[in-house]
Amino acid sequence: MPTLAIESKLKRGIRKGIIWHTQGSGKTALAYFNVFYLRDYYQKRNTIAKFYFIVDRLDLPRRPKNEFVDRGLKVEMVSSKD
Repeated sequence: MPTLAIESKLKRGIRKGIIWHTQGSGKTALAYFNVFYLRDYYQKRNTIAKFYFIVDRLDLPRRPKNEFVDRGLKVEMVSSKD
């Protein structure tokens, strides 16, 4: 499971990384699960983490944003490529 692989890296001191997905591979669901899981992981360590969902077109994040908000995550959108 990718989320457990992320946790394993964190336990070894690796604090940065990129998760790359292709179209139709379950990006939204996995991103939500990872953020939810890792938010709790960091909160137990008294750390507030930030997570970024990067897309290559400004019209792409609407659906994921709505899904994340509906599931209780706070989402801030960037409206510019700058």
